[in-house]
Amino acid sequence: MAYPLTIEKIVYPGRSLGRREGKVVFTDEGAPGETVLIEPLKDKKTYIEARTLEILTPSPRRIPPRCTHYKICAPYQYLDYPFQLEIKKAQLSDTYIRTLKTAPLDIPLTPAVSLWGYRNKVNFSLIPDNGTSQWGYHDPHRPEHLLPVTDCHLISPTMNRCKDRILALLDKEQKEGIEEITLRENAKSQLLILLSMKKPSVDIRSIAPLIAKEFSLSGISCEYKGRISVVYGQDYFDEQCGNVIYRVGVHSFFQINRDALTSMFDTISGWLALSGKETLVDLYSGIGTFGLFFAQKASRIIAVEPELSNVFCLEENIRRNRIDNVSVFHYTSEQWFSLGDTAAIDTLIVDPPRRGLGPYVCEHILKKRPKRIVYVSCDMSTFIRDIKSLIGSYGLKRLAAFDFFPHTPHLELCGLLELK
Repeated sequence: MAYPLTIEKIVYPGRSLGRREGKVVFTDEGAPGETVLIEPLKDKKTYIEARTLEILTPSPRRIPPRCTHYKICAPYQYLDYPFQLEIKKAQLSDTYIRTLKTAPLDIPLTPAVSLWGYRNKVNFSLIPDNGTSQWGYHDPHRPEHLLPVTDCHLISPTMNRCKDRILALLDKEQKEGIEEITLRENAKSQLLILLSMKKPSVDIRSIAPLIAKEFSLSGISCEYKGRISVVYGQDYFDEQCGNVIYRVGVHSFFQINRDALTSMFDTISGWLALSGKETLVDLYSGIGTFGLFFAQKASRIIAVEPELSNVFCLEENIRRNRIDNVSVFHYTSEQWFSLGDTAAIDTLIVDPPRRGLGPYVCEHILKKRPKRIVYVSCDMSTFIRDIKSLIGSYGLKRLAAFDFFPHTPHLELCGLLELK
């Protein structure tokens, strides 16, 4: 049975919180101060999960969302942008206090340069529909359900047009063989396309020249059961940040917000003030995003990366940028620590996956005792959890947030820790 609920706040990662008869209720939309009509979905022992059916008393900070599918990927679209930043900063402060039991440092939050069209990578799944297929996103609350997407305003108009043009060119047999599409776009508006296939026999080479006529196309590749084949052009393109040119492959990890990454580089450079004598370890190196950027300012860079495709791009990036002070280790972080390298580390840079460092890596960092740690993260919960594991031996000297992901609950965080 539906009933009204007054929203107190929005908690990470993006759930609106209210109370009914002393019990916490989480719902999928509602700004602080709004009264919404909700439908309970699950009544747990200590809380209720619900969905919002109607906004009964709208907030003055509410605005019309641009995307019809906004609840799936950008649930803050209904909030004006300054209010989004207020909410994100409050969530970060709440998480910090709840985990570390102390008030946080002053946390500067750098707003996004671009509020729309900022993503340089996107994934869509193909929704079969009696021959008239559509691209869609997975519903995070119902992973088996796909929601059709017409225009996604988090990516550029070029990427939107390209996904639609590809769909229009595919015949029925080709559509039946495709499961997903990944689109990447660099600063020069060049596109890199990867099609994940359900059938190895489906040939999509016929559409490639037609796409290349309409778009600046770096390449199209197909992937079936982990094996990638290039059907047009190449399976990478170049991206530049600062003085470094990065080769980015179809599966490479690279920050999705190019402009915000430049701001973060500037902040970290100011914190470290490298003299050129330091040994710097880039622990989750990827294609060398951080390590290569700082290579000209340090004596030695140790880049640790487990994924072979990333290592290939990393080594190519070292060669093409004529960098001669980087050592590459094709290991997981755990494997690299087990090598027992006794070299002193002046600065350790970590940019782990959303799951964070975890107890094992934190334990070995404490044994290795680098003088300084720069921790970059897109997940405030695992970031602060790991900080808690390190602050017995380290002091958190700086903390900054960057809005890499406007209209979503997420922030990119960067902390500087120094050995006590």
